[in-house]
Amino acid sequence: MKRGAGPQSRGPRDSRHRSVALLALLALVPAGERTARAADEPRSFVLTFSNPGARSLAFGGAFAPLADDATAAYANPAGLVQLLRPEVSLELRVSGSLEDDGSGEATVSRANGVSFFSVVYPMHRLSLALYGQQLAGVDVEVADEKSSSLTGWTGRQAPAGERLSGLEVWRVGLSGAFRLRDNLSFGLGVSYFDGTAELAPSGSPSASARSVDSNDWTLNTGALWNPSEQVRLGAFYRQGPSLSLGTLPDAPCGRPECPERSLRLPDTFGAGAALRSSGGALTVAFEWDRVRYSSLVAGLSAAALGTDQLTLSDANEFHVGAEYAFLRVDPVIAVRVGAWLDPDHALCGDSTDSPYPCAAGERSDEVHVTLGFGLAFRRFQLDLAVDGSRSQVTSSISGIFSF
Repeated sequence: MKRGAGPQSRGPRDSRHRSVALLALLALVPAGERTARAADEPRSFVLTFSNPGARSLAFGGAFAPLADDATAAYANPAGLVQLLRPEVSLELRVSGSLEDDGSGEATVSRANGVSFFSVVYPMHRLSLALYGQQLAGVDVEVADEKSSSLTGWTGRQAPAGERLSGLEVWRVGLSGAFRLRDNLSFGLGVSYFDGTAELAPSGSPSASARSVDSNDWTLNTGALWNPSEQVRLGAFYRQGPSLSLGTLPDAPCGRPECPERSLRLPDTFGAGAALRSSGGALTVAFEWDRVRYSSLVAGLSAAALGTDQLTLSDANEFHVGAEYAFLRVDPVIAVRVGAWLDPDHALCGDSTDSPYPCAAGERSDEVHVTLGFGLAFRRFQLDLAVDGSRSQVTSSISGIFSF
């Protein structure tokens, strides 16, 4: 469903809509139970980023070539010029890990509560957006002495340095888009990041962590081209922030005060295409993303004081999604399905006592399957989505109010 396209009537949600929202959130209950059972097991470190918004989630993340709602401020700011009326967007997202009791593997990225909001003001050829997003909310747990035999870490010989035990990053951004021609637009945004990194001694799973607060400014940009009414092409680049890890204790720098170290979050760039049927009811989208996860290695190695040789590879993500909108009903109903490839990008250390243990055996990529639906009234749009893989499930509900 394209926001602002065509007359649409609006009305209150009925009990059926509330039931669907409840079922989507209840899908996380089994995930929470399984995570609790495995809480004392060793954890691999896997950080995953995704576009905001339930509609984008249901599309399998293939949203850069569409970018036709308020979440375009992040996904592809060039798409903001497609909006016809001022609008406000809000998303609630909950994520949980799914684990087998002996796997020792977890996806630790999560977002709970309000994960995205935005305000968009479109003009004739220019659109502006102010938005906020929880980019990362991470708790990283390691083995205790009882379960350390799964990785060979006994905890008797504490490795030097520190491990990342928590990471929370919020961003506030301002994006703008300009329509160069009727079918071509460009967007540019600037973001302010506020982050808190928590670091604990590597050899003590129960030790309290120290917190380091920092901030940074970055840029993001995008382009959108519609060569025809049925074809859209989009591309984007998002710069990752650099967050301070503070002055690391006992660092062998040879001076009383060692320089601060930093953790660089990944840059991401990508491109995609969307095809829409002549009547506008069916939309299919494809997207390729390149995530530079390797930028995390330098900061995490510095925290470990170089005693642990860490490896983490960049990743190519492939996203595909489809939407069918029932345009003749009131309100308009859209059903969505998608999938995306989440390549193996677990942080792995070669030390026996590494706080980032390598998973036993050969790890493989994960495929996420997504489902969702939306309701479009005259001044309000409600979207729900669920994303599931073998290790993680995410539920999202978002609303868009236009004026």
